[in-house]
Amino acid sequence: MRFIRTTNLLFFFSLFFGNVNSLTASALAEIKVYLSAVDDFSGGDLKVEFRAESRKTGNSYPIKEEDGLKFIILKSGDDVKIKAILDEFYPEEKILVGNDIMEDETEIVFRMMRRPTARLVLKAKDQEKNREIPASFEVTFQGKVLGKGNTSRTQTSYEISLNENGIYQVKSEGVGFDDSITEIDVQVGTPANRIERVIDLMHPAETIFVKMIDEQTGTPVSGKLVIIESGTNKEVFDQNLNNGSTKFSFENGKKYLLRFLASDYKDFEYQVENAQKSDVILRVRPMTFMTFKATDKESGKFLEADFMIKSPSGKEIKLSGTQERKLKPEEKGNYQVIVYKEGYVQKNGTAMVNNLSGGSMEFSFSLDRTDNQFHVTIIDKYTREKLPAAELKVFSQGGNALVELKPDEKLIWNFSTESNKKYFIEVTCPEYMDYTHNLDNKEKDVTVELGWLPKDTYVIYLKDIESKKLIPGSKLKIVDSHGSEIFVFQTPDQGVFKAHLKKNSNYSYGILADRYAENVADITNLDGNQQELFFKRKNSKETTLVFQDRLTGNAITPAVNFGLLSKNNSSVEPDENGKFISTFNSDNEYFLEANLVEYKPYKKTFKKGELSDRQMTLDMEKSFYPVNFRIINMTKITDYKDVILKIFDSNNKRFNESLDNAALVYNVEIAPDQEYTVQIIKNGYQNIIEKFNGNDLIKSAKAKEFELIEIPKVVVKEAEKEPVAKEEKPIVKEEPVKLVVPDVLDILSKVPGQSSDLEKELKDKGSIGKRYFLDKVFFDQSSAKITEEEVAQLNTIAETLKKSPEVIIEIVGYTDNIGDPRLNKGLSNFRAKAVANYLFNKGANPNNIRVLGKGDTDPLAPNDTEENRAKNRRVEMVLIKN
Repeated sequence: MRFIRTTNLLFFFSLFFGNVNSLTASALAEIKVYLSAVDDFSGGDLKVEFRAESRKTGNSYPIKEEDGLKFIILKSGDDVKIKAILDEFYPEEKILVGNDIMEDETEIVFRMMRRPTARLVLKAKDQEKNREIPASFEVTFQGKVLGKGNTSRTQTSYEISLNENGIYQVKSEGVGFDDSITEIDVQVGTPANRIERVIDLMHPAETIFVKMIDEQTGTPVSGKLVIIESGTNKEVFDQNLNNGSTKFSFENGKKYLLRFLASDYKDFEYQVENAQKSDVILRVRPMTFMTFKATDKESGKFLEADFMIKSPSGKEIKLSGTQERKLKPEEKGNYQVIVYKEGYVQKNGTAMVNNLSGGSMEFSFSLDRTDNQFHVTIIDKYTREKLPAAELKVFSQGGNALVELKPDEKLIWNFSTESNKKYFIEVTCPEYMDYTHNLDNKEKDVTVELGWLPKDTYVIYLKDIESKKLIPGSKLKIVDSHGSEIFVFQTPDQGVFKAHLKKNSNYSYGILADRYAENVADITNLDGNQQELFFKRKNSKETTLVFQDRLTGNAITPAVNFGLLSKNNSSVEPDENGKFISTFNSDNEYFLEANLVEYKPYKKTFKKGELSDRQMTLDMEKSFYPVNFRIINMTKITDYKDVILKIFDSNNKRFNESLDNAALVYNVEIAPDQEYTVQIIKNGYQNIIEKFNGNDLIKSAKAKEFELIEIPKVVVKEAEKEPVAKEEKPIVKEEPVKLVVPDVLDILSKVPGQSSDLEKELKDKGSIGKRYFLDKVFFDQSSAKITEEEVAQLNTIAETLKKSPEVIIEIVGYTDNIGDPRLNKGLSNFRAKAVANYLFNKGANPNNIRVLGKGDTDPLAPNDTEENRAKNRRVEMVLIKN
């Protein structure tokens, strides 16, 4: 047996032989320290994981093992942190001080305390075969994955230790199975709780057939199938089964309720749980009814025969060959039956009914005939007329066509087939949809209905032109360009028709209805091949509305809405002459509204009796009209350098003018129905102040002309004294006329400094057309750069435009006359764009800002000094709309 010195023994020697032991420890460069752990409660040995780390260097010490004992080699003078880790126990940690370890092979014992735990043991099982299967597990708690593991055929369980109470989620996966999420309530304890769970895994749901068959005959039953999830009461399937079957996947873990409804069958319900591996066949019970059947005696094939049935009380019932030959009996007893069909011998028989609730009863009758001939008639689906242009082809199941097929004089296609083979027919006809159909030996007389091609099928709605409603009881007549009448199919809906028409062809329409004229008032093409035909009543009045400018008399074409006051208005389009033709049927009040850009809206209400039968001329007027002023003796642009022209209305409000440099006229927009005053000032000339009527100038459409009279220069001479003069008058010397350059703000308006003031200014209707001088925006010669001094005024404008989205302005740039005029115009446009771009970048709407460059035209001052040229290098803001 091997003995290991412990720390307690080492401590004993250190008390009595401290100096000696110090010498011994100092002589050792490395010390072997054994590590072990025991259960603090039971004292039993524990197999734990040890981790050792130098406190000085941070490096890990390797854990070594010899003869089943774990140890580390402690370097002299080093301090080591050792940690013991074991599931279901609290971790234990100790610090070893190297200088305190006096002897080699010292043992350090860790006493471990158990912590409350639980041991979760997981297995997976095939639910269908009830046997364990390999699977993978993932254990999650509060969103954190605690462990993952697998089971196999040899390792049938996966175990994990858990330390907290709560609900754990286990995700289970198996090859060929649906994933499963299971919640497990775990409670920890001491000793550890052992929790074993076997998780059932299910195969994925398969798509299977659900078939509905007759309980008695086993034949498929057509009807409506509804499938409902029992847990959620949600309908997951709802369809009509024409062939009595459908495909569906029943999922594992769910319950389903199947409901089936079919004519002549009892309502049926059926419960399904979990996935189904084989088809679900549901047998439905037919209600009690009599079925009559006729067959060819020789072939036994079904025949479309007619049945005349007489009940026990003598009531006669006829079942035609084209109808379903079923009868619900109302009486007990014997029913007399007569069966007949063209080409077959009539046969009499008896059908006995003993019980009215006895279920389905079938009565079969055999008829004698050997002929197996088919008779096919091809007709138009709507006109019900036979189609002589139709072509019929008959093919056997192998694809061989019957030859020499021709219709007889009645346009009936007659042909015979072999009774033991299957055939199908193809029918084609120009302007009709193709038709394919399998021949059924039970149907010898076949009527094929061909529908019109969709591209040539038009749906036409007859509507009242005023109310826009369909006209009940109406009839439609259509005539092509050759005068031939086109067939019109009247649908079950009143006022709705179908017709077979050609695109890009001309047709005439007529309506037959009480109180309506026969001509068409308007045609509207809708989506697809649909048209609306609007008709007016016989007592309606048709009026042509003509609009003109009130002052100029010029014809105008506004957008017009009109209609009954009690109904929605409808827009009216002008004819090729710009006139609006409107039809009025009712004696109620009508509403008319006309709108045109730059014109005031026109609104009026009137009754039909107030309308002219032919034409009504309605006046509209603008808010402002352009007028021109010309100074006839100023013939050069330089003559206008110091001219000041001002226009005022009767309220002393000034209207902004601009000089057209090419035409040498002043352009002004004025409001109608006002008196105005024009003032013209030029150095060296007599001032002009003249009043005029705005309407007269607008109507004339000519420029108002003025002539400036030059003030004569006075030549001062010394007056001779008159001997008899009673009184001497002082001699006045005329001063030379000084050229006065007008101030900029005499011509342009100043931009208010505050955004609120500018907003109020720009929203004033009287400000439209004003030219505002951006007095803080100046440019150096040949430059378009915006300086810091200009920013404040531009920020005010941008902020105002953001608050007033309805305001539209124009930025106009000017230059002096230094340089090439063409280059100056480009520079002025670039300057205006620089200002506009700045406003855009500050949030102004770019769609509300226009840009114009006028170069060196329209100077505010003579370009004779640098000071005056600087005035001409300017930017203006013109209010266009508010």
